[in-house]
Amino acid sequence: MDMITLAPTQTNSPTLPPEHLLRATGTLRLVLVINLGSFVDPADADMFRHLRGSESFAAAIRGLQPQAPFQLDAEQAAVERTGYDLRIFRSRLIYNHFFPTYRAGWDADMRQLMASQGCANVGRWTRWTPRLRLTRNGLAMITLDLPLEDMPLIACTEQLLELPSRPGDCAPQDQWALGMLMLEAFLRSIGRQITVATGEYRGKIRFTDATQFKHTVRLDRYVVYTLRKITRGDIILTPEQLKREYAPTIATFMEGVMIERGGVRSYPSYGGSHASDLMANDVSTWDDELCLFTGESALLYVPLITSSMAYLGGPRGLDLEAYPTYWKGIMRGIEHLIAFRSEAQQIERRTTDLLVSIPGLTHKVTDGYLSKSDIALLDHLATSLSDIFDVLPELRSMAISASAFRADYVRHKFEHLIGKLAIEETLDLVNTNVEQLNFFLSYYNDMRLQWQGQRTNVLGITLGVIVGFMAISSFLADTFNVVDGFDKHHSVIITIVVAVVGLGLLAAAIRIARKRFERKLHRPSRPPSR
Repeated sequence: MDMITLAPTQTNSPTLPPEHLLRATGTLRLVLVINLGSFVDPADADMFRHLRGSESFAAAIRGLQPQAPFQLDAEQAAVERTGYDLRIFRSRLIYNHFFPTYRAGWDADMRQLMASQGCANVGRWTRWTPRLRLTRNGLAMITLDLPLEDMPLIACTEQLLELPSRPGDCAPQDQWALGMLMLEAFLRSIGRQITVATGEYRGKIRFTDATQFKHTVRLDRYVVYTLRKITRGDIILTPEQLKREYAPTIATFMEGVMIERGGVRSYPSYGGSHASDLMANDVSTWDDELCLFTGESALLYVPLITSSMAYLGGPRGLDLEAYPTYWKGIMRGIEHLIAFRSEAQQIERRTTDLLVSIPGLTHKVTDGYLSKSDIALLDHLATSLSDIFDVLPELRSMAISASAFRADYVRHKFEHLIGKLAIEETLDLVNTNVEQLNFFLSYYNDMRLQWQGQRTNVLGITLGVIVGFMAISSFLADTFNVVDGFDKHHSVIITIVVAVVGLGLLAAAIRIARKRFERKLHRPSRPPSR
């Protein structure tokens, strides 16, 4: 890949649009969520699905010690601890869902790995600061930070889209490629395995090469702008000015799109009503802040960080760095909810896939004809549902903002983001799917008990016929012994009568038993109808 130097787009137009005039200072953070389960060795896939979400798996990823170029991000750990003191996070959230963050360095091994994947010049990537963490439910989150220093908004969007500074020269959007390389390097640094201890048993979950996957593992992408300053000329714009005068520009900036006409790039015209709705949903609690959320991006504009002191509640609220750390904590909470959305979507996809097999199985269960593969599929349904039950209660709890976040002004922000991410709707669908799966398995268990009862009835009837035949045979034998005392004429008559009566009784017993069995066998059962 050729080195691409990104610079502000120039135009000879006498009147530049706002996206060329407004300049931003801060950080662009790209959050990528990747399905770690796709890289698990097939032989260990069942173990991974069963253990993820458990305390054993959580303890295993807390204890990972990756080698270079990864090292523990002490700054991020401090943000999480201080976030508790500033009444952002609850201890339950920190313990159950916050896991170590590792920062990657651009050492020789990393450069060699990138070169092996076709990146001839890594200079274009070293401006990004990559970090990686694993989640309790088996996801990998990669964050890529890019500093923005007095950069026009249009240039910020060019950076995000990986566009060259000269219109017409196209470059691929390779942030995902960088994220996959980071995951591959991390798996190498831990020896491509995670050791999980469950009681006295210690199992190893092994991983394959992450670079062979291209698209199927990409779960989510989210963009967060944390800006300390937005200027026009020498004037620092206030959040109120941005909402009042530049709402369409800010809305398009968050959307991350642009158009090109006659070699000049600009933002498309954004609907005024949509921009107004976005600004009306500002969830910051102070007029000196701007906090906007969409389903794909967030904008945190906090000019007070550079111009003023702010004091907050909590044991660390009077520290000099309390206010900047507060917004770093908000950023950490956003990342948690992005992972949360992916986890909920993963379970939704899994339960939906399981439901696909239900119609065919229902007919087979009703008819009572199940092959070995059908029995194996039913066992898979039961095991999968059990694994889902292991993680679903915690996800339901974390969907309630008060279970994860403390202060009201913090919960207000994240309640709004939870709505934008459609987490509650996803969990509602999961609950519906789980109910239907559970109903079908209950129906199958009822039918299995009925089949067992029918087999017991068949056995009882068979034994009854045998015993009855033996009893009649004994009766006939005794009768013949008695008949021997009569004369020949009467003995023949008595023998015939007894034989006819005995055989008639046996035939009647068999007929009655058969009718009862057929009635039970063909009794209509109520299949799942939900």
